[in-house]
Order: sequence, then structure tokens, then C-alpha cells
Amino acid sequence: MEDAVALPSLNLEYFLLLLYRLFLGGENSAAAEQFRVFWETYQVYASFVSLLLLTILVYTTIRKSQVLRDEKEAHHQRFLEKTQKEKATVSDRWQSIIQRLSSTNQNDWKLAVIEADILLDETLTNAGYHGDTLGEKLKLISKDRLPAINLAWEAHKVRNRIAHEPNLTFSAQEARKVLSYYQQVFRGLNAKQA
Repeated sequence: MEDAVALPSLNLEYFLLLLYRLFLGGENSAAAEQFRVFWETYQVYASFVSLLLLTILVYTTIRKSQVLRDEKEAHHQRFLEKTQKEKATVSDRWQSIIQRLSSTNQNDWKLAVIEADILLDETLTNAGYHGDTLGEKLKLISKDRLPAINLAWEAHKVRNRIAHEPNLTFSAQEARKVLSYYQQVFRGLNAKQA
């Protein structure tokens, strides 16, 4: 049988005795004094570094909240500007549609209805209603959300007749009536978005 190799063992009792002497004086009181001076110096530096890090933490927290608040205000301002531009654009387009009614040409009246339908489609898309066609978007709206939904359907049906029946006779009075439907729908949408 082979000889077993003896592994050195840790004498825990001796190690604890050395720690006892280091901290409580004993034979190595100079070492204990050096450790005490080191520990006091360490505490001063550690306190300074901790205070510095705490100051940095407080500053970054305050600065982060300021930046987030500024970003939120800037985003809100951009949203308001975009909304105002869209309303101005819709208003300008609506005025252009209404001006077509002053024409004596029947095709201009038909075009006014078609443009009003396109404007309604874009307005619904911007309001968050999604679908491939205006009809699909109108199906998503209940009478509770838009009381003038039936007028929107009536106006859209007239637009479809204009688009699919090229020989349709159409009077200025009918065009005014259909555009009044669109106008009531736009007013209802604006009230819901405000």
C-alpha cells in the first residue's frame, strides 16, 4: 500500500489568537496601532466618497426628472402644433370643398362630395379608426361615439353613387345637403376629440 500524503491543515485556533492579539494589543501592539490609524483614515475617506456618491445620485435624480419633464412638455407642444396644423389644413380643405358649390358645373359639385368623403376618411384615420375603406372605418363607430354616424353613412352612399354611376344627375341643392351631412359629422368628431 502506498504511503498516504499528509496534507497541511489550518490551525484555526492559532489564527484566531493572532487576530485577538492584533486587535487587543498583546505582543503586537504596534501593529494594532497601525491598523487603528489605517481604519480611522479609511473611515474618513470612505465617508467622503460615500457623501460624494450620494451627492451625484441626488443630482442625477433631480436632473433626470427635469429632462423628462422638459421632454414631456416639448412632446406636448409638438402634439399641439401638429393638431393645430391638421385642423388648419382640414379647415382650408373644407373651404375649398365649399367653394366648389359656387360653380355652375355639376362635376364640381360631384367632386366636392368626393373630396369631402376623402377628408372624412383621413380624419377618421387620424382619430385612430383603421380599415382599408371608409366603410370599414364607419362600421367601427357606434352611435354613442358619433351621433351623426347615420349621416356619415348617407353621405358616403351618395359618394359611392357618384363614383359608380358616371351619368348620375346631381344638383347643387343635393350637393349642399350631402355636404351639410359631412359638416355635421366633422363637428361631432371635433367634439369627441376635444
